[in-house]
This record gives sequence, C-alpha cells and structure tokens, in this order.
Amino acid sequence: MTSYLLWMSGVTYWYTRWRRVLRFSSGVITEPYLPVKRHAELVREARWHLAGYGLIAGISVAAHSWAAVIVWLGPMLAMKGVHQLQNTIEHLGLPHEDNVLANTRSTRTNRGMRWLGWQMQYHTAHHAFPGVPFHRLHELHDAIFTSRGAAPPSMTYVGFQIAVLRAFARGKTEVDYPDNRTWIADPPHG
Repeated sequence: MTSYLLWMSGVTYWYTRWRRVLRFSSGVITEPYLPVKRHAELVREARWHLAGYGLIAGISVAAHSWAAVIVWLGPMLAMKGVHQLQNTIEHLGLPHEDNVLANTRSTRTNRGMRWLGWQMQYHTAHHAFPGVPFHRLHELHDAIFTSRGAAPPSMTYVGFQIAVLRAFARGKTEVDYPDNRTWIADPPHG
C-alpha cells in the first residue's frame, strides 16, 4: 500500500523522471524500447529541458518572482494525483518492449473524462501516431482498432486501480515484477 500511495502522490514519478532527464542529458540511455536511432535526439531533448528549467529558475531568482511557482509548479503539484490516475493506467504493468500495441494501454471511460483528458484515453493510438491532434484521436482509434474488430490493451480507471492495489499487496512494488510481460490486465471475460 505504501508503494501505491507513493506512486499516486507523484514522488516516485518525479524521482524517476528527473533521474531519467539527468541520465539522458549525460548520454546514458538504457531503455530497451527506445530505438538506438533516436538516442541522439533524446539526449539533445534532455539537455534542452535542463537548460529551460535552469533559465526559468534563474529568471525567477533574478526577478525575485514567484510566477513560475504560482503559474506552473503550484498547479502541477496540486493536480499531480489526477495526472497520476491517467499516467499510471497508460503503461504501468505492461511489457517494456518496442511494440506500441503491447506496451501502451488505452482507457475505457466516459465522454466527459475523455474531454477532460484531451482524448489521451486513446493512448495506444496516440503512441502509434503521436502527430495526430488530440481532437482526432477517437477517429484514429476507430480506424486502427474498432473498424478492424481489434482492441489494444485497455482497462477502466476503477478496474486498473483495483488491479494495482492487488499487485502492490504485501509490500510489493513495480520492481518486483518482470519488465518483459504484462502483470496488470483485465481479468479474462467469459
């Protein structure tokens, strides 16, 4: 339960994201699902992120301004739990492989939640074609999956949270599960 609460608070999210940005910016990329041909781009992007964050911090300190905290960091921290609700369902418990149909989950939810989430609940379609604007993701999902009678991995928010709580029972964490197979999925129907 502790690992679940830490995950939902965003503490582990920020820790792993900052470690990854620092690691990437130093040229170290170990994720097997990130193609080698994209490594230089990822290193460059991480360095730009660090430069941007440094610039924002520097300007804020020099100007004695809390604007970055009030307009950016404060709202981001206040909504982190909601972000984690969406963020965790997208990839947690799926294999770490270079196959968007296996490593990305879409969310089964209602129209209101899809509107609030800018259609990111069609996450598999988004990862398959990230250049498609958010307002067209439903059409893309239909073209890729629904019209062909297929479906990507998907779960409801509640079903996913129940599965995560079961997976993290008795002190287990994400590192206790293999990277090469699915360990959070809907139970088989039937």
